[in-house]
Amino acid sequence: MIRGGREMEDHFECLWDLFRSIPSLEIEGASVLDEFYWLDKDDPNFSLQRATVNRGEDAHTAGLFTLSEQAQKEIVKLFLATREEMENKRINEVFGKEFLSSNFWLYWRTMFAFEEWHSALEMKLYLHRFIHQIRGMPDFSTLKFTKYNQYESLVLPLVKWLLDHGVVFHYGTEVTDVDFNLAPGRKQATRIHWRRDAVEDGVDLGPDDLVFMTIGSLTENSDNGDHHTPANLNVGAAPAWDLWRRIAVKDTAFGRPDVFGSHIPETKWESATVTTLDERIPKYIQKIANRVLRTNADGGCLHTARRRARRAGGIQLHLRHSYAPVRDRPPARRQGDRHPGSCVPAQSADEQARRNPDRRTVARIRSCWGRLTSLERERIPGRRGRLARLAMPPVCPGRSFPEPARSPAELRS
Repeated sequence: MIRGGREMEDHFECLWDLFRSIPSLEIEGASVLDEFYWLDKDDPNFSLQRATVNRGEDAHTAGLFTLSEQAQKEIVKLFLATREEMENKRINEVFGKEFLSSNFWLYWRTMFAFEEWHSALEMKLYLHRFIHQIRGMPDFSTLKFTKYNQYESLVLPLVKWLLDHGVVFHYGTEVTDVDFNLAPGRKQATRIHWRRDAVEDGVDLGPDDLVFMTIGSLTENSDNGDHHTPANLNVGAAPAWDLWRRIAVKDTAFGRPDVFGSHIPETKWESATVTTLDERIPKYIQKIANRVLRTNADGGCLHTARRRARRAGGIQLHLRHSYAPVRDRPPARRQGDRHPGSCVPAQSADEQARRNPDRRTVARIRSCWGRLTSLERERIPGRRGRLARLAMPPVCPGRSFPEPARSPAELRS
C-alpha cells in the first residue's frame, strides 16, 4: 500500500538531476529519467473534466479562473508580502469571499491540498515555487506522472543502485534522538540514537560524517481502510514527530514542530485509490472522467490505467492520463531518442558513434534558452552554464526538449 505520492513537473531540478544517473530496472541502457521522458512524450497528462459536483456531474468550470479584480489584488498582495507579514496568519485572513468562491481557489486547493484555515505563509511559498503551474491548473496539463506508482518507478531503482554501490539499509529501526555539539555559528551532530528489536543502540559521528534526517511526516500514523472498513485516526505516539520535538528543544533553530503537528483535526487528510477486477466499475469512472478507458477497433485511445497497473494484477483506475485519438497522439519515440540529461550509457556503442550532435545540440540548447522569458531566467540563477554542460531539459517550456546528446562525454563537451 503506497501511502502517498507527489505531483511532479518540469522543474523538479534536484530529482531529475539524480535520476538521470540511475539505471532503469526494465530497459537496458536507459535511465529512470529516460523512462519518465518517454512516458510524457507518448502519453502527456491532461484532464478532460477537471472538477465535478453532485456526485459526478460536471462543475462547468470551463477552464476559467473567475477571479474578480479584488481577488486578483489579494493574490498580488500575498505574492509581494514578506514572510514576516504572513507568519501566524491563515488563508481566510488574507483572502476574502470573492477569492474563496473562485474557480482559481477550487483548482488551487484540489491541486495542492490547501484548506481555508491553512497557513497563508505556506500558500505564499507555494505561489513562488509553482507560479509556472498556473496555466495548467484548469486541466493538469503541466503535471507529469511515473509509469507505475512512485515506489516502484523511483524508489526501487534508486535502492537497487545504492545497494550495488555498498549502501547498507537498517530496516525495522526507529531513530529516537540525535545529540549535537552546539556552538556559535556551528551545529555538529555527534551521535544517533536508535531502537531496534526493543534494544537501544546508536552510533557516534565524527566531524566528516553527514547526517540527513526526516523530521515530521505527512503520512505518520496513517491507517488503511477498505470498501467496508474506514481507516482509523491514530493520534498516539508518532516517532517522526517525536524525533523532531526532541531535537527542537535543544535549539530554536531546529524549528517548532507543534505548529505543524498539533492540529490534527484541521490537518488530517484522506486519499483513495480504486483497485478492482469488476468489469462493471470502469464504465462509471468513464462517465465521471469523460475519458474512454479502453482501446477500440477504431483506434480510440490507450488503456493507460491497465498498462500502468499490470504489476498489481488488477485495474488500478488512476484517471489522470490523457485520452487522445491516435491521429492526435505524439509519434512513438525513435530508437536512440534519449532524455537530454541522461547519464546512463546507451546500449549500443555503434549507435553512439554514428551520431555527432555537438553543434546541433548546442544550437538547440541555446534556442531553448532563448525562448525563456526574462522572469523565468531570473528564477534559475546560474542555470545557463549548467545548461551548456549537461543539456538539462527542465528549463525548456512545455515539452520542447532539445535533441538528446548520446553520452556523458558528449554532454560534458
